[in-house]
Amino acid sequence: MKKIRIGLLSTLALAAAFSAGAALNAPKEWAHGFINGYFSLIAYTESGNRIEVQMKDQGADDSAYQTVYLGAGVHQQWSYTGGFANGTDYSTTFPDMPGPLRAHKFATNVYSTVTCRMRAENGGDYSDWVDLGDSTGYPRASGTWIGYQNGNRIYDGDLETMYDHDTALWVGMDFGRKIKVRGIRYYSRSDATYSRIYNTRFEYASDASFSDAVTAFEISKTNNSDRRNIVELWFDEPVETRYIRHVSSASGRCSICELEFIPAENPYLPTLTPDGYSDEATLYPQMTWRTPAEAVPVRGRVLRATSATGTYEPVTDWSEGGSGSFTDVNTTVGVQYFYKAEVECAHPSFSDAGCVNVVVSDAVPMYRLRRLDRDPVDETRLLPGVSLMACTNGSVNATMARAFDGQENTWPDSIDFYYGPVGLKFAKKTWVARFGYVCRPTQAARMKMVALFSADADDTRLDNKVQRSPRPTAEQVSAEPTMFFLDADSLPAEGADQYFLWKCDNLNETFHGNVAELRFYGWDEDDVAKAGVVTPPTEITFVRQDDGIAVAWNAGSSAVTGYGLQRRSRGVSEWTDVTETSVDVRTYVDTGLTDGVYEYRVVAKGADDQTVASAPFTAVFYTAGSGTGLRSVIYSPFKAMDPELCAPDACHDRDVEAPNLEFAAEDEFAPGVVNNAYSVMTGSLIVPFTGSYTFRLDTANGGAVFIDDGLWALNAWCSGEKTGEIQLTAGVHAIEIHTRLEDAANRVKLYWSGTVSEELVPASQLVPAEVPFSLDYAKGWKARFYGGDNLGSVKANADGAVVIRAGNLNAVNWRTNPKTVFYAHACTRAFTLTAHAKDLMTGSGNYGLMVRAGNGNFVRFYCANSSTGYADYKMSVLKEGDTAYTLVKGETGPERERTENMVCDMQLVYNDQTGEFIASYRNPSSAVWVEFARWANDGSIYGPFEVGCFVGGGYSGHAYGEVAFSEIDFKPVKGTLIMLK
Repeated sequence: MKKIRIGLLSTLALAAAFSAGAALNAPKEWAHGFINGYFSLIAYTESGNRIEVQMKDQGADDSAYQTVYLGAGVHQQWSYTGGFANGTDYSTTFPDMPGPLRAHKFATNVYSTVTCRMRAENGGDYSDWVDLGDSTGYPRASGTWIGYQNGNRIYDGDLETMYDHDTALWVGMDFGRKIKVRGIRYYSRSDATYSRIYNTRFEYASDASFSDAVTAFEISKTNNSDRRNIVELWFDEPVETRYIRHVSSASGRCSICELEFIPAENPYLPTLTPDGYSDEATLYPQMTWRTPAEAVPVRGRVLRATSATGTYEPVTDWSEGGSGSFTDVNTTVGVQYFYKAEVECAHPSFSDAGCVNVVVSDAVPMYRLRRLDRDPVDETRLLPGVSLMACTNGSVNATMARAFDGQENTWPDSIDFYYGPVGLKFAKKTWVARFGYVCRPTQAARMKMVALFSADADDTRLDNKVQRSPRPTAEQVSAEPTMFFLDADSLPAEGADQYFLWKCDNLNETFHGNVAELRFYGWDEDDVAKAGVVTPPTEITFVRQDDGIAVAWNAGSSAVTGYGLQRRSRGVSEWTDVTETSVDVRTYVDTGLTDGVYEYRVVAKGADDQTVASAPFTAVFYTAGSGTGLRSVIYSPFKAMDPELCAPDACHDRDVEAPNLEFAAEDEFAPGVVNNAYSVMTGSLIVPFTGSYTFRLDTANGGAVFIDDGLWALNAWCSGEKTGEIQLTAGVHAIEIHTRLEDAANRVKLYWSGTVSEELVPASQLVPAEVPFSLDYAKGWKARFYGGDNLGSVKANADGAVVIRAGNLNAVNWRTNPKTVFYAHACTRAFTLTAHAKDLMTGSGNYGLMVRAGNGNFVRFYCANSSTGYADYKMSVLKEGDTAYTLVKGETGPERERTENMVCDMQLVYNDQTGEFIASYRNPSSAVWVEFARWANDGSIYGPFEVGCFVGGGYSGHAYGEVAFSEIDFKPVKGTLIMLK
């Protein structure tokens, strides 16, 4: 019989208490169960009472009950008298409720079915027992939560915290590796009259973009019974996957409190930790392995291979228990080995299920090293062929040798601009995999800014130096004579001749060679030749071409005699041979592919039929689209922070080009334009696959990418740098790319990645707009971009409305930087302007009707969104010399709840006889205008002016605002204006 194994928070030692009678009202259960490593219980109890929970093995006598929890609730969020969050009064469901709803949870490691009961306790008085029935606990698959915000709440074992969304968003888990999953368990949000999980689906995939997603389960409708139960979904056969997610459709809802994945294999893996190396005479790899007790380990051993994907063979005998240490003396200098710990377990959940109850750690790479610089017996003598590096000025300073003299109280103090780095030059191609150092005792902190670098022998100025190690941490710096060690996190594929300490590239401090002692460990090309071990390439790169994929890889070890390239489609287990090459040929163009995701690997071949394969690398191929680029238009002049120059009057059509541009200092963006301009590229994007795409815009002065009228990438503009991820279906999507061109040297480059491998978006996937983007939207109308750093545009939509887009809500100075996009018409006399406005962003900034005088003064009648969720009409004036608006009327106007696609009809009238500006509004269903406010022109508005519609930016987290104006009616009026009411 399985035995209960419970890890308690506080009260495992409590025995089953004697009941003093039914002095207390018995609690009532709302929901309970094991999930995500906890037993969670929601129950009603009177205030001041505690809950006692007991458990026993299923089928055991009552004498086997154990008290596993006695405590107050960890939450008390709702009371039955006031109803739940949605206002439902549950007193009709439980008319004799004993008190408020409380949540209780405690950690467990139950992996069996147990019978549970509970009762109330207060000062030694107890209620009757309440039977909770049977519950089953499972080991859970662990990983990293992925998806939309608050996803971590659904893995905390707490039935009161949740993820709740009703749009096409998702949440899931990345297991970190492919594992076998046999089931899914979830608990819906309970404070509702029905389960709030409907029109959703569970998908699993091998790719993070879910481009190869398989739908496992669908939840199509609401289910009242699910809101109080942990729901279990089981696969007919375990599925092997790395990613699982719960996706809500556009018409669905994912309101989930807990989500748990049940593995088909023991999830409690051992860990293998590199301990370093034995003495400096041998430098054998040393490691320790340990297995969690939850795995119920029986015996273990260490396995080894010469590549991460190679065949692992045991290098130790079985040892009892779940831990051990190992020194690998049967190793060859210059060879990288990969180690795993393998442990046989006796976990009942997997033994009973017929699974193989064996757990294996992740692979740990370790090299066999040797001392490269000095004789280990005589620390003062450099080995033959090793010398001090020539410094960047071409000389060698005598103080450099102090870092290699075996004396911990001597050190060089070389400043980078005078003496250069501290390091060694080797006569042969060498790989430094580890270095040791002793800090200068009086300036130890200076070691925190350096790292290990490499360079080739002919690179005497170190122009192409490469950082090979991380910076030392605070714990790896000391004034004591302590030897610290750092391992390289990258190695030159073909070896290098020079290794040295240098300041990290991301630091501005001056480098001082303040290291008392410096040692290098690794191997050279002679060691590699002697080893005779075949190792595979470590890197494969791809370039997608119209007819296939160009594949290239780096060299394996010197023992390699040839290569074989293999390919498979994503999700397929078998490899297909593509080609074989000689040892000197490491490129191939793979043609004849169909659209899809592929994995490639290179098999290195050696003498005596030795073969070893590289790790798999992913590439994507798709047939080129019919595009040629985007239509590009340049506005000029256009300069940020200068309102006069922010209203471009020239529009230059650059015709069709791809967003892969480099402008040199002397290049013209348009005839006579080399700076202070604004570029807009418009057209369509051909998406090859349905999936998740990440867009990255690389510009010198900022820009933005809009796809299907949404902002999806931003570069140093408005809210700062942003990379945008978007779900796209295969097919054609609208795209706009806006960039500022301020300096003499500029670039505009658009990349995408995710469902496709990262690449510059090819011209073949971009179809130009049919007509140029123009400033002449209608006769007499112009677009004005005041503020310069707006995400601004003005264009007509399919309904004929004028859509105005502007970025940033607030302006620091409304006169010099109003951050406004203005659709304007020239005017010299009285006028009437009416328009129907529709907010497309559910909270754009200020928008409405505006007058701008030639002297830079403004009159505005607008809709202003407030922080309280409402929108108010306001009328404001910017007078001579002012930098902020004076409010004529606002706040007290007709307050309206801000809603999606909110609409309003607005009218602005100027009577040049009385000098009054009159603002009115009306409900869209009414024909009657209601006067809102008047302002008498005090001489602030004079001379030629412009009148029209404006948008003043985004609001409440939006990077931009967008409003559609329709039914725009502008009427200049001659003579006296008579208002009819």
